[in-house]
Amino acid sequence: MRHNLSAQLRRQQETGFTLIETMMTVAVLVVVLGIVFSYIGRLQRVYKTEETKVDATQEARTLLDSLQRELHQAGFPGHNMYH
Repeated sequence: MRHNLSAQLRRQQETGFTLIETMMTVAVLVVVLGIVFSYIGRLQRVYKTEETKVDATQEARTLLDSLQRELHQAGFPGHNMYH
């Protein structure tokens, strides 16, 4: 009977996680999440930069198209007339 009682107590003590194990798991998760969020922040900055470049290119194309139309309306020939 005493042997059964000590085995049962030992099993109860071994179940679950210790505070140290839980704290280590939380610490590892915090480090991993920090790395992930840092990477996401970097990706957002790259996206914004590329978006700005695309917007500037589109505005330049629109300006050049408008200038070309204005020149044609003013009577200047197109670029294919010189070949």
